[in-house]
Amino acid sequence: VDQSNEKPPIVTRSYRFHLPKSRILDWDVNGKHNCAFMNSLSIFFPVGEQFFISSVKRHQYAVPKDSKLYGEMRSFVQQESTHSREHELYNEALRQHAPVGIMEFIVEVVLSFFAIWPRRFSMGGTAALEHLTSTLSHTILCDLSQLKNSEPHYVALWRWHSHEEIEHKAVAFDVYTAAYGRGPLSYALRMICYSYALVVFAILLYPFFIYVSFKSGILFDIKGWINLFNFHWGYGKNRGKLRRVAPMLLDYLKPGFHPWEHNNSSLLKPLSKPPS
Repeated sequence: VDQSNEKPPIVTRSYRFHLPKSRILDWDVNGKHNCAFMNSLSIFFPVGEQFFISSVKRHQYAVPKDSKLYGEMRSFVQQESTHSREHELYNEALRQHAPVGIMEFIVEVVLSFFAIWPRRFSMGGTAALEHLTSTLSHTILCDLSQLKNSEPHYVALWRWHSHEEIEHKAVAFDVYTAAYGRGPLSYALRMICYSYALVVFAILLYPFFIYVSFKSGILFDIKGWINLFNFHWGYGKNRGKLRRVAPMLLDYLKPGFHPWEHNNSSLLKPLSKPPS
């Protein structure tokens, strides 16, 4: 399926966000539990983005240098490099409240399991995790009003990161397809990598989240957990952010799937430079 006419341009932006470290535990107006959840997501990005970059670079051979996809690969690498840099700074603010170094090491070990197999596994894992990341980004951009009164530097970072994840959401998938095609074996490998990625991500995220919640002093705040559950999975206005995107995650299982079947380019409003 040719989705090329539906893709927005992939723009490289070297923004810096100057996050106030004193607000790391309470920057989110939706509550400290959602703040801890977002902080836990950030732990994955410095290591994860470097893994994505490495996987794509290892597959440059499959993409003609004069093709549009080759240019998109270069922009992908530039965007992900900046994401990694800014989330390293983000995680520095979190280090006094959680063993971020140990958590990042665990993420690196888990991702290394893709690397010990033939390189098609690392590319399949990258395509899978990019779909997961762009889907989570959709939940942020589809209703920015929920972050309206949150700390503006953190909001700017998450909005920028989510914006760029959607811009380049198909690059890893298209590189995987260019290298390995769309046949039955390619599909089977894509499903293996996706299943592994989702299971391992959940297995790591929630223990990280619980520990960060403990260090944030909110682990035993039952009302806060109920509010978070409703915010992520409930029904009604301003509820069910994760529940609403579950079908997008399941669509990846379709043999003929392409990321731009979910054409959410309308969410990509012009970005302004971060607050100083």
